[in-house]
Parts: sequence; structure tokens; C-alpha cells
Amino acid sequence: MEPSVGVAEYYANKTIFITGATGFMGKVLVEKLLRCCPGIKRIYLLMRSKKGLSITERLADFLKSQVFSNLHENDPKCFEKLRLVSGDILVENLGISEEDREELRRECQIIFHCAACVRFDMKLRDAANLNTRGTLRVLELVEGMRNIEVYIQVSTAYCRCELPVLEERVYETEHNPQKLLQCVDWMDDELLTNLEPKYVQCPTRIGLLECGESLKADVIPVDLVVNGCILVAYNTGRTRLGQVAVVNLTESGRNPLTWGAALDMGQVAVVNLTESGRNPLTWGAALDMGRVHVQEFPFSVCLWYPGGSPKSSRLLHELAVLFTHLLPAW
Repeated sequence: MEPSVGVAEYYANKTIFITGATGFMGKVLVEKLLRCCPGIKRIYLLMRSKKGLSITERLADFLKSQVFSNLHENDPKCFEKLRLVSGDILVENLGISEEDREELRRECQIIFHCAACVRFDMKLRDAANLNTRGTLRVLELVEGMRNIEVYIQVSTAYCRCELPVLEERVYETEHNPQKLLQCVDWMDDELLTNLEPKYVQCPTRIGLLECGESLKADVIPVDLVVNGCILVAYNTGRTRLGQVAVVNLTESGRNPLTWGAALDMGQVAVVNLTESGRNPLTWGAALDMGRVHVQEFPFSVCLWYPGGSPKSSRLLHELAVLFTHLLPAW
């Protein structure tokens, strides 16, 4: 393929399969592809019935999201490119019918696997079945795709939170994934609970911040992450790398990576999309911005009044946990 082919041109007439499309990042990915790559032939969305809603009803609800408002106004016919595939990554063979499976294997060139859970307090059995076995099932489907060009596996950077620096490479796992899946198959819940401190080692506080307002927040807008995923798929498919590619997409300036350098790597691209050091955002500023924007874009599901503030004092932090988390939950 000619090097001059642009992103939109590469995606023209392509068929894409997306898991996790109804999630926070999945919505933005679908919208971006429909809006900026109008030549796309079709996008298959893996979706399951949920809370009494069929997949057709869930799609209708999905398209009511505010992220699609621009497309509804300017290009409503683009939604005709969306095709539902009934399935669930927690079910054997993804719960996909043989007819749909054959269609995906015949038609798809690009796969974005975004379905996962990034909760840090998830039970080991649930995390293994969803994040590990679910990914294995998607790979088994991809293995039979006759026109596959790119497979994009989306993961949280915090999956290796014990590392002081997350490099641009594939890391060896501390525990064999196949053996882990075997364990969750035969062990009871009590035994797995006892194993969780060994397998799950991510000391993370969720909810309230124990830090100073001036400390830098390692956050990044979701649209930049989605743009990066789309570009990685474009670059990988355009150059047809025969191996896995690991690429860190950042704006830190410390170790800049050009697309030419990624091309020369000749391996699987692992891309870390992280906060830039050029325009840092502090936790204080992030919370101030949140208080403004939550008025314009309120949460669809809210369990508590949005707000809060960073606490540089451990005592103040623990008091806030007690009075705003524990007691209301009790």
C-alpha cells in the first residue's frame, strides 16, 4: 500500500468489529470512526441483552448518547453502517451464532477489543473470566478471520501499576494465564479469596484523593486515546507488520516516538497513551473544571453529589472517607 494513503482513505471500504462499544471509550470510538472515516463500509458491534432490554433496544438507547448528537444532526444515515452481533464475552465462543461468526470471519479486517473491566476491587474469578478468558475468546474468533489486517487490544495502563516506569514492550506475566484460568475453574470462592492478595497487587485508593491540589494529575482526554487507537490500527494495517507491535503514545517529549520509528520496530505495537508533560493539569484544577462541566453534562447515573477536594492531610482524608463514603453507604 502506498505510504501517502491517509487515515480516512485507509479505513474506506473497511469492515470493523468492536467489543465494548457501549462503554465509555467504546462510544467515543464508534462516533469518531463514523464521523471522521465516512468511507467505512460497516461496523459490527458485539452486544448482549441487559436489564430486560434486547440488543436492538440497547442500540437505540446507545445512540441517544450525547456524543452522537453531531452525527444525528449532520449525517444520520451513517448509523445504517452499524450492525449488531448478539453475543457476550463471558459466554463460550462469545455466544455468537455460527451464521454471525462466519460473516465476521469473512468480512472483517480490523478489530478493536475494548470490552473489559478496570475496577481494582473486582473478584479474581470475575476478573479472570472477563479480562483474560474474554480476550482469549476474541482471539479465537480473530484467528479464523480470512481478511484480518489489524487487531487492537485496549487495556488500562494500570494493569502493571507495580512498575515505576511502564516501557514500550510486552511484559512477561508473573502468573501463567492458562493456569490461572484453570484455577478459577475448579477452586471455590473461599479459596480464590485467599489467593487474591497474591494475584491482585495494586494498592490503589479509589474515590477520594489524598494528595495536594498542586500535584499533577496523570489523566488524558478520552478523545486523544481513541485517536491514538485509530492511528495505531491505521499504521499497523498500512505497513502490515507481521509481528506484535508495542508503542507508547505520549507527548512527554522525553522519548518521542515517530510513526516512522514505530514502523521500523518490526514488532507488535504496545501503545501507552498517557498524560503529557507539556501542558500538565493539577488535581485542584481538574476538580475545579469538573464542578463547572458537570452542570452542563450531568452524570446519567449518580450515587452522590459530585464534588470533593484533595486532602494533603491523612487525618482530613480519613475523616472525609468516614463522613462522605462510609456513613452514607451504611
